[in-house]
Amino acid sequence: MLAIDAKPLPDETKVLMDKHTDNITEVQEFSNQVARAIKLWKAKTPKRLFNELRKELEGMCNDVKLCVYCERSEADEIEHRRPKSLYPWQTFDWDNMLYVCGPCNSKKSNKFAILNQPYSDGYIEITPKPKEVPVKPKSGIDAFINQRAENPLDFIWLDFITFRFTPINPNQDSLFYWKAKFTIET
Repeated sequence: MLAIDAKPLPDETKVLMDKHTDNITEVQEFSNQVARAIKLWKAKTPKRLFNELRKELEGMCNDVKLCVYCERSEADEIEHRRPKSLYPWQTFDWDNMLYVCGPCNSKKSNKFAILNQPYSDGYIEITPKPKEVPVKPKSGIDAFINQRAENPLDFIWLDFITFRFTPINPNQDSLFYWKAKFTIET
């Protein structure tokens, strides 16, 4: 899992994304916001916006377009760290986008959880169920590591004996432990 050195978007691209966000947030009911966000994302219009997003995300992948999750496949899809079905107003938020491979994007899908104190309680999975009416999630700290703001290597290490990723901090009362645990499981 790679840390991301995010670059700002060109102003023209930001304006187009803000228009889509306004289109989503002008709707009052949460389930309608989700439906609109998904519809706007699937439409991929204007095409120049999506071409620019891909170009900018590719530019953040260093020389090789590696998936920022698995680091072994070529990235070819735009992933929303916070799912559109839970955070529709962040569908066109640049800080919510990562460049990943198809298999990782499918595996993560809409999985998401939040942490509440005390951290010893673990995380609360808020992944929406298929065909369930969308409900606005409770507030809390994201359980999934945010690669744009957090370095995954501060949370996770690879155990060369078992060849499994493991939380660096074994303390189950720690935010670091639960962020690592949820991210590894996802």
